[in-house]
Amino acid sequence: MEYLNGEVVFSNLAEHDNYGKFSVVVALDDEATKKLEGQGVKVKDYEGKKQRAFKTKFEFQYVDADKKTQEGELGRGSKVTIAYKL
Repeated sequence: MEYLNGEVVFSNLAEHDNYGKFSVVVALDDEATKKLEGQGVKVKDYEGKKQRAFKTKFEFQYVDADKKTQEGELGRGSKVTIAYKL
């Protein structure tokens, strides 16, 4: 499992999107951008900020800094650590 930090731009975590997936778009710093690009992952540029969407069709849980399970959407600008597997 890999990890990276970023800020939420959009979240669709409470229910599936039109494509049957849960998703979150995260604005990335230079370190996270280089890490993903080095792994062959495409990173988009939007208004000078690097962003990447993370999606899954599977049910999942997410937790806060105290490792308490959370529900609902994440607010724009929320700081997150994403765990992902390629």
